[in-house]
Amino acid sequence: MCGLFGWLAMHRNVDGDEGLYLEAARLVAQGKKLYFDFFYQQMPLIPYLYAGWMEVFGYQLFSARFLSVLLTASAGLFTLAYVAKTTKNLWTLNFCAFFLFANGLILAWAPVIKTHPLNAFSLSLAVVALLLWRQDPRRRLAWAALAGFAIGIGVNGRLTLVPYLPLFAAYLWIHSRERPWRPLAAFAGAAALTFPLTLYYFALDPGLFYQYNLEYHTKIFPGISEDAFRLGIAQTVFVETQMFLLALLFLIGVWKAARRGWKEFFLSDEAFLAAAVGGFLLIHLMTATPFTQYFSAVVPLLVIGIAPVLQAGFTRRRALCVVALAFAAFFYASAAKRVMNHEINSMGSDHSHWELRRISRAVRAAKRYLRPGEPCLTWWPGYAFLAGCPSAEGMENHMRSHAIDVGIPGDVLETYKMMSDERLLETLVDRRYRVLIAGVYRLGSPYYRDIDRAIRDNYRPARTEAGVTIYVAKDLTDDIVDRYILEREIRYRKR
Repeated sequence: MCGLFGWLAMHRNVDGDEGLYLEAARLVAQGKKLYFDFFYQQMPLIPYLYAGWMEVFGYQLFSARFLSVLLTASAGLFTLAYVAKTTKNLWTLNFCAFFLFANGLILAWAPVIKTHPLNAFSLSLAVVALLLWRQDPRRRLAWAALAGFAIGIGVNGRLTLVPYLPLFAAYLWIHSRERPWRPLAAFAGAAALTFPLTLYYFALDPGLFYQYNLEYHTKIFPGISEDAFRLGIAQTVFVETQMFLLALLFLIGVWKAARRGWKEFFLSDEAFLAAAVGGFLLIHLMTATPFTQYFSAVVPLLVIGIAPVLQAGFTRRRALCVVALAFAAFFYASAAKRVMNHEINSMGSDHSHWELRRISRAVRAAKRYLRPGEPCLTWWPGYAFLAGCPSAEGMENHMRSHAIDVGIPGDVLETYKMMSDERLLETLVDRRYRVLIAGVYRLGSPYYRDIDRAIRDNYRPARTEAGVTIYVAKDLTDDIVDRYILEREIRYRKR
């Protein structure tokens, strides 16, 4: 698992959001505070998690990506370990492993520095722990505590996982044979251990915490999407061959459990998994603007749900089941590359600007002009992180460019600690930053031409590498030369 995802980490194009998470991790490692010192639009755990990892293994893209690899591979390990324990069937285990690791959503997002690897890790670990809690009476409190700790980590990384806290608590309450307060106390206590960081930021300024974690997504970017868009996302996810097959097998398992009677079904593990999967789909389709990438985290839960169906087939009609699944696996595998490419394309990462080798070339070129510890101005914070130069204040998050692109006024941007184009113009004219890296995420805006003119007037292009131009602020000599050229042009026109 680590080998497959590690290979992807070394070769997959960069996702634009990786830049903001990397830069946020570096900034908190330097002692800066989320929300107060720079803009960050998620729960606080991810930057601190990756910062702690990179403090040990180095502040590099691949170092951080390997943490994502470990998180996703661990989610797969928990899933397959549970399947092996409950089915004790090698055919079932192998097919479950295939359905998990040949899934295009998993392949696309497993090695990426975003919230999805942590979502998959925390959800799969919490669900497996709860299922084992019900089956293992000797260590019930330990499994309940592990489930609470796992989902607590997930909530502190992504706010959309909050509804799982009452769902999992209800599962513990319903299935507790006696003294239900004990597993609930273990679950709640372990979950509480994960919240000090979030509570710290909430206590500092509840209004600011709400503004960055909720209000920004609905009022700034991406905003509330239309119902037709949500329906399109749902169709893209579940009409596609891979997820359709997984969902079909999962629903067969749910249907078989429901045939035993509604009361028994309500108390079954199949019902719990259906609630966990269905809840995830509903929550993430109701977000301000859903994306298909969100649903990569639910794939391990679907695989757990299809294991009993596969086991029943292999036990009763092994030859027929093997032939049928062989055909299904063929179509499943043939769709993997298409799904993976669609996911990468949907976020614009298929463009050559996002190729690892091109970004590496651009960063090496920028380093030649940067002095140690010198800040730089760039529209994508990933360049700043990789080149080792602190981002300009207000440019630490490329969501600024998206917000400007959809027409958010400059004064509103400033309230979110993002640099407005008006302030950017002043910064360029005053030459506050000696080095400017102009590459991706310089999107259109009403001030685009004015900014372009300010760059030409105050900076000289030092080098263009892999589509990225490195500018250096003009000095006195450059100003004298520019003035001389301008005077010559004026004299020429008078003639």
